Amino acid sequence: MTALVPLLHALPLAAVLAVSPDAAIGALVGAAVAAVIAVGVGVVLYRRMRDRIDTLLASEQHHHALLERASDAVFVHDVNGGCLEINREARTLIGLGDDGPVPAFLDVIVPEDRTLAVQHLRELRATGNARTDLRVVENGGTGPLLEFESQVVDTGDGVHVISLGRDVGARRAHEQALVAAREEAEETARAKSSFLASMSHEIRTPLTAVIGFADLLMDEVDPEARGLVDAIQAGGRRLLATLNSVLDLARLDAQGEALRRVPFDVVEHVRQSVTLLQGLVQERGLTLTVSAPPAPVVAELDPDALDRIVTNLVGNAAKFTEDGGITVEIDADDHTVSIRVIDTGIGIAEDFLDDLFVEFRQQSEGHGRSHEGTGLGLAITKRLVDLQGGTISVDSQWNVGTAFTVALPRTAAGGDGQAHTPELMVAA
Repeated sequence: MTALVPLLHALPLAAVLAVSPDAAIGALVGAAVAAVIAVGVGVVLYRRMRDRIDTLLASEQHHHALLERASDAVFVHDVNGGCLEINREARTLIGLGDDGPVPAFLDVIVPEDRTLAVQHLRELRATGNARTDLRVVENGGTGPLLEFESQVVDTGDGVHVISLGRDVGARRAHEQALVAAREEAEETARAKSSFLASMSHEIRTPLTAVIGFADLLMDEVDPEARGLVDAIQAGGRRLLATLNSVLDLARLDAQGEALRRVPFDVVEHVRQSVTLLQGLVQERGLTLTVSAPPAPVVAELDPDALDRIVTNLVGNAAKFTEDGGITVEIDADDHTVSIRVIDTGIGIAEDFLDDLFVEFRQQSEGHGRSHEGTGLGLAITKRLVDLQGGTISVDSQWNVGTAFTVALPRTAAGGDGQAHTPELMVAA
């Protein structure tokens, strides 16, 4: 009844008296019901608004807690650099107390890096994100180097920027040290190559003269002295071959080798290379055969590098084979051409396989009779195969024989990153 009193007071007395008592009571009851409904709706709306406010407050507290617990420095600011909030880690980095005012983003950066910071904000406005290394102010001085990763976000009540600052000073110093070490190593390699090239020239010139005079002496000396001339010739040629190998290896290690990739028939090319080695192999009483597909196998490779690969592998096989022969097999699929050099020699000891392609390493005499050489041939072969994007593997059984397999890609990646099918070059 108390709820009806205001309504009764609100009704004009003349209106109440102008109708019958029953109608008056009905009107009063209807008005009371409407009032009750209005009050109920208002209560529901109030509770919903209260729940939404509580949800927003809880969400804000949740995000604030996450912000404070972040291990990186977090700066929340507008696109022009006006800071709205920073977390505890950021305050610690710049030496700002918990109650200190939030500084502008540019005021956090040391003066020497503020031009970079302005560019950082400009990139943010243009693209919505930016990443820059900037040094921050710490207690009035220069603080740590931070990598700022910033992104523009729409929080619903406006457009803000969240910038995460991660201390990268130690990492950048390590990266710079690696770059400096690499540059020093490259300079050392260039110096070594230059030195070896110079020494090779200084030694090769008189050595060539020694070999030439030994050839002349062969026809001039008595038969009894020809053994001495033979020793001079053999020693000179061996030393000259060693110099050439050392120079080749130094060039490959120092700067690689500019490959001259051209399409050609690998089968025909390998046959020509093997023909030049027939005399060397026959002198040792061995056979040398080629097994290849009847159709041309076209590949885009460096012909000179391929010559050296075949020569080194066949020469190495002849050196360690006393009986039987050497077979060169050629096979190919749509992507790869394989060259396999098989011999019936003494084989390679299992404990030496890991050092097989290491320069100046040779199998010890305990695994077979001693052979002359420097251990550079296979090391150079491995470099040449790697330069062409190929692989080399070995399968050997002691006192049975050895097989080296070189697999080379038939095509080279073009400037657009796509492989191009080679075609035979036809002279105009």
